Order: sequence, then structure tokens, then C-alpha cells
Amino acid sequence: MKNKLIGVDIGGTNIKIGILTKDGKIIHKTSIPTYSIVGDAYMRPLHPPEKPQDIVKRLCDAVKNLCYKNKIKLSEIVKIGIGCPGPLNSKKGIIYSTPNLFGWENFPLKKCIERHLKIPTVVNNDANSATYGEYWLGAGKGYSTVVCFTLGTGIGGGIILNGKLFKGIDDSAGHFGHTTIVPDGPKCGCGNKGCLEALASAPNMVKRAISKIKNGTRTKLIVLSNGNLNTITAKMIHIAAIQGDKFAKELLAETGRYLGIAVANVLNILNPEIVIFSGGMIEAGDLLFKHIRKEAMKRALPQPAKRVKIVPAKLGNNAGIIGAAGLALVGDNI
Repeated sequence: MKNKLIGVDIGGTNIKIGILTKDGKIIHKTSIPTYSIVGDAYMRPLHPPEKPQDIVKRLCDAVKNLCYKNKIKLSEIVKIGIGCPGPLNSKKGIIYSTPNLFGWENFPLKKCIERHLKIPTVVNNDANSATYGEYWLGAGKGYSTVVCFTLGTGIGGGIILNGKLFKGIDDSAGHFGHTTIVPDGPKCGCGNKGCLEALASAPNMVKRAISKIKNGTRTKLIVLSNGNLNTITAKMIHIAAIQGDKFAKELLAETGRYLGIAVANVLNILNPEIVIFSGGMIEAGDLLFKHIRKEAMKRALPQPAKRVKIVPAKLGNNAGIIGAAGLALVGDNI
């Protein structure tokens, strides 16, 4: 009986895969590295990039192995939902390009997966998938106008307007990470300068930390990293901040202010009921959120600022898997 879904969340560092019921419950899941060779998206082009066809082949093998391991036949799968960084064409399932995946220009992802697995596949922007997951079963459940920021290797976003996922005419709506926050700021992977992603994503927050430490800043991050600055992570910054490290707190405050500026712009343009943040960085809790809220309230117009709730996501790392599967299930009905 065809009664299960596959949800896939493709990131610049890892690919998460889940088997779900039609009501969105994850019953089995796994994860594989996006790139099988040493390094990650932000270390290239120090290494020759792995071809997208090879990555998709490993993805499909992981789907087969997950099903086999749990005694689930591929014939039981109704659809596969894929969340992938864009820009992309969701109707055709083609990835036009993406700053965090190398060599994916005009790549026919949907066709490639269907060739390997023989299962109908629906491709959506990864941030749209996470947004739909939170709207369907997470922090946005019960709201009709929802905005979600996804914080990770990059920064994405998604928009639900009056209960409908808003993609824009070219599937490009919600790219909050590529809105300009600081004119002539640091260069972003998209080629622009001063993008939110270039300032507030996890890897770029770490870059700011390392740069300042090299310039003489004293911080617990030196001890936590055993003096190897290249091992510093966003989570390590969070740990140092909890331990009272002034520098780590300032890094999170600065990141929160950048995010708050972006939220204020969204509030003034869309007037949503709720703004949700997802991704590993939200584990910093109030060390991050109090600065997001303060900056957003300072810059937004009074009425949208008064109404909105700014909250962490509820589904954690599962949002993308759940949302991708959910969007595959509803198809063009959303």
C-alpha cells in the first residue's frame, strides 16, 4: 500500500532524509554528508567539487538503504519531497544555481532522482520546505500569515500568506539572506556585498570571531578550541556566551541586531502574525533572540511590531524533512 512519504533536506554540509507517514510523522531518518570528500562548501574551491550527479546517486542510495534497513518497499512510497537551496524552478525541478552547492547550475534534480528511484518527486526551495513544515506542524500551526528565517550554512526564508505558500513568479520569494543589510559590507557567496547571509549566517559569524581573535581579542573561544581557531563553531560561541564570555555575547548580540534589521523590513512589508527562526543557531536562545526582538521593535512600524510574535521553531532539524514531504503531498494545492 502506498502510504508513506520521503522527505529530503539538502544542505551545503549535510543531507537529511526521512521516511514519514501522510500526517507528517517521521518514522525513520538518516543523514549523509553533502560532499564525500574532505572539506565543506565554504572550503571550496580548495578541493575539486563533487559532481551533482554523484551527490544525487549517494542520496538515492541512502534512501534505498534506509528503506531496506527498516523493511519498507519503495513501492510503499507515494512521493518524494526535496528541499534544496535555490534559485530553482519548482515546477520543473531544476536547480538554476546556488551559492552553497558547487556545479549545480541548471541541474535537473527532479529528473535525476526519478530516474534512480522511479518515484514521483517534488522539488522546492529548502527554506520554503522548512517554512511549510513549521506552518503545518510546528510553531506556525494555527496562523495564516507566517514568515520563517532559516539559519544555517546560509540564510533562507519562506512566506505563508493567507494560508498559501508564496513562492513569487520565479520561485525566488523569501531569499531574506540575500537582502542588503550593510552597503559595501563583506562579500556574499551570491556576489553581492553586505547581504544578511554574509553577516549573520553561522559560518560568517565564526569568520568574524576568528578575524577579531587574530587581531588580539581575548576570549574563552581560544581555550574551547584548544588554540586551533579553525575548529571554532557557532555552537562553541554559544557555549562561551553561556559561560559568561563577553566577546561571545557581543558576537551573538551583533548577529541578533543584523537579523533584527531584516525582521523589521519584513514586518513593514508583509505584516505577518508570526516570524519563526529555525536552524542550529536558535539554540542560543535569549542570548540571540532578545537582540533580534529589540532591533526589530526599534525599526518596524508600530502596528506590525505590536502584533507580531518572534519565536524559535519547534520542529528543529526535522522542519525541512517534514515540510518537503508535506509539500510533495499537497502538490499544487498549496
